[in-house]
Amino acid sequence: MNGQGGHRAGAGRKKGSKNVVDERLVAAKAEARAIKRQSVKFARSVTESDTPLEVLLQMMLKWRDMADELDAPGSPSSVHVEMDDNGKTVARLTPTALRQMACEAAKSAAPYMHARLSTVEASVKVSAYEASLLELAAEDVAGG
Repeated sequence: MNGQGGHRAGAGRKKGSKNVVDERLVAAKAEARAIKRQSVKFARSVTESDTPLEVLLQMMLKWRDMADELDAPGSPSSVHVEMDDNGKTVARLTPTALRQMACEAAKSAAPYMHARLSTVEASVKVSAYEASLLELAAEDVAGG
């Protein structure tokens, strides 16, 4: 009856054995959790707010409007973008830089708005009757 399970001498984990942690397994599990959090966050943002296309268009319009505001008389010449952690100025955006950002957003959104037209070769077959009608019409125009 040894093949049926139950208590067997020498079977199982030995008392006092150390836990062995496979670093690759731990890293893979952490990566899987991170990917799941990101996908849940993305899915929530898509269902609760706008589509990626709408976000692109909103950012494009926002950057364009910011550039127009900076070009207005009496306004500062640039916008300072700061980090939340230490308050350092990370970037100084001029109207030109804001317009370039708006153009990049427009380029990214364009394929979703305007499909590229592909070249299509058309082969048109004209029957003898249609060909004779076309010849008569051409004669009327030339002679008439």
